Amino acid sequence: SKSSRKKSHKSSSSNSNSNYTNTRRRSVGDDSGGGGDEGDIFRIARCILLVVIAIVVAASITIARQGKSPFSFDATKIKQKKKKKIQKEATGARAGAGLKDDPGRRKERANGNANNISRRRFTKEDFVIVDDEESVDWDRNDLTLQRTNDFLTNYVCSDDTHAAATLSNSENVASAYCHPLLKPEPARRTHSVAKTASNDSIKNGDIIMVLPRHLLIWDLDAMRDPFVADQLLEARHGETGNPLDSGAFLASYLVRLKLKAGGLWSNEDDHYDTGTVNIGDQDQYQEKRMAFLNMLPSYQTLQKTHPTLWSDNELATLFGRLTPTFALVRGYKNMMNSEFDAFC
Repeated sequence: SKSSRKKSHKSSSSNSNSNYTNTRRRSVGDDSGGGGDEGDIFRIARCILLVVIAIVVAASITIARQGKSPFSFDATKIKQKKKKKIQKEATGARAGAGLKDDPGRRKERANGNANNISRRRFTKEDFVIVDDEESVDWDRNDLTLQRTNDFLTNYVCSDDTHAAATLSNSENVASAYCHPLLKPEPARRTHSVAKTASNDSIKNGDIIMVLPRHLLIWDLDAMRDPFVADQLLEARHGETGNPLDSGAFLASYLVRLKLKAGGLWSNEDDHYDTGTVNIGDQDQYQEKRMAFLNMLPSYQTLQKTHPTLWSDNELATLFGRLTPTFALVRGYKNMMNSEFDAFC
């Protein structure tokens, strides 16, 4: 009986092992078995993957035949799309503000009519001014402030020959103009708006100032100057060999103009002409220029307030040696010293 029980036990355990093995095979999707839901899912996913791979390969072959890389992108088109998007957003913003940007409006702006810009140039007779230049607080014994006041008063604003003219007249486009309510603020080196009896002021769209070309001194004027072009234009930084910034040529040009106008340019062989801008009366132009050049602060004046003229110890005390400000000022100092050495 014991032996029969052992045999029956072995028989039952072997059958259970066989059933367990068959169950595992079917559970993982054995093709030879009866199948199963999970096996079907795997087969479907495999087929889908093969189809996707086939589509990608076919598309790559087609693009390659057209001479393009299947993984390339057109940066120009992307930039154009971004530009169009920005323009669309800007147009929407302008439309929301009541400023429709269409060809007609652009033509109006070109003619000076858009955004209610007034063509009229006012005169002092158009206003009853309550406060004037005398009401501005500044040290009238300070020579630098006296020159600054002269510049702010006369350099542009003294030209009242065409004060009542309109910008549409081509003869008067180049004439200087200041709104009559502008008053000089020498201590601040700018203008402020004077008060009127009727509280009238400068309105939106009014012309405040017209600064014509002959009153401007550009770095282009400096680089066109015969002396600068002949003597300085080929100067290079000593350590790098890089060309100098245009501001260096403008500075040298202004220094030479001031020295010549003050009779301090002693080189008798200097045959260069400084009148690079044709404005008619050269004497009047020299006088106008000197009003600007005399207003510029001296080295001693700038040394009190301009960090590029301070010593490294003073900069370190104020800003710290390891700060971005200290590094920035030192960079400008090194650049100016290098430009000076290049000219020498």
